Amino acid sequence: MLKSFGRKGETYDRTIRDLMEKAEYVDFMERQYGILEKKEDFVPLDEIS
Repeated sequence: MLKSFGRKGETYDRTIRDLMEKAEYVDFMERQYGILEKKEDFVPLDEIS
């Protein structure tokens, strides 16, 4: 199964590192979207003096 994620000539170490980076990115983006869903926590710029 791991072979299917790698590219020709790529080591298993590189393949695993790439998968871990993608997983970290997905986790980061999910947290960001979660923050954006809490619109009540935001203050419009025109209300800041």
